[in-house]
Amino acid sequence: MPSINDTHEHLTIYNTAASEYGLSVAMYWGIIGFILLFVYMIIQKK
Repeated sequence: MPSINDTHEHLTIYNTAASEYGLSVAMYWGIIGFILLFVYMIIQKK
């Protein structure tokens, strides 16, 4: 997205993306969350 003034940079994929560390932490917590969700669903079926 282009900026409407010269004091702010344009929004691009590269300058708005999260850091590699943040994305890796989110991926690990997402995997752990899905495992916990499946365990919970299995326990609730019994």
